[in-house]
Amino acid sequence: MPINLNTDSFFGVSVEGLGERIEHDQNRNPLWFGNQAIELDLPEGGGLSSSFNDDGSFNVFKDDIKVVTLPAGTDTGDIFIQTEENPNDLGATIVSGVVLPEGETKTLFVNANQNTNLVCIIDEPTVSLSQVTPATSDLCGGVVISCPGINGPYTCSKTDGQYSISGLTNSGGGETNPPAPPTPRGGSSGGYLPGYGPKAPVIAQAPAPIVPSPISVPIFTRNLAYSSRGEDVRNLQKYLNNRGFLVALSGYGSKGQETDIFGLLTKAALIKFQEANATQILKPYGLTRGTGVFGILTKQFINSHL
Repeated sequence: MPINLNTDSFFGVSVEGLGERIEHDQNRNPLWFGNQAIELDLPEGGGLSSSFNDDGSFNVFKDDIKVVTLPAGTDTGDIFIQTEENPNDLGATIVSGVVLPEGETKTLFVNANQNTNLVCIIDEPTVSLSQVTPATSDLCGGVVISCPGINGPYTCSKTDGQYSISGLTNSGGGETNPPAPPTPRGGSSGGYLPGYGPKAPVIAQAPAPIVPSPISVPIFTRNLAYSSRGEDVRNLQKYLNNRGFLVALSGYGSKGQETDIFGLLTKAALIKFQEANATQILKPYGLTRGTGVFGILTKQFINSHL
């Protein structure tokens, strides 16, 4: 499509009918001057097309549906795009084989076929459509984000029947469903599965201050977020429970019944902890409300109070 390129740099593009002039910057990157029609150098077939934005980024379409926005300077020579095969399936988009400029990210577009408003992100070089469309969000092997919403480096919004997920450096994401509610056990006893069943109401209370804990946990070494799994998640729950930021009053996640799954209860308890220690954890980022992400400052603060 015709655009005014001025002196912006573009990589991996072919120019048709160039009537002005081409120069190069000190790194031998081409600079176009004038108003020219350009096309992104995409593989033939597959229904791929492209358009450029005013900031130099460009959009890639598959069968006229936008699938990704890439920053200027992206190498698309080996681009490979997959989307859901059936419009009744959970929406999914995988874009691999591109090399982004250092420090840059891409924005992925996923069809909101089921309007679940939950997306499973697997930000790895190679993934499959089935991996990014688990039946329920608790089965996602990556990061789950609500749309609209923010989770760590990822931001999701929804417009024109698509989820727009920014902050990715690798492959893809897809729709997923909320976790299934606890299932009552059958039979005349009317009992519930262990850890489920009616729970006492949670009474709001002021965050408890940091106090010494009789339970010792190892130093935390990795960042954690909703859907993370591992023994360090169990240790985080122990830490929060023993400092008054209860993950649960009873059942799974409660004191003595900590689990290795970072779920919504863990996130809620971590938010309370972050807000109780906002000066050290949130203020450096200019935040006043907890994020529920066990990131660098939260991890440093807890490690210094083990």
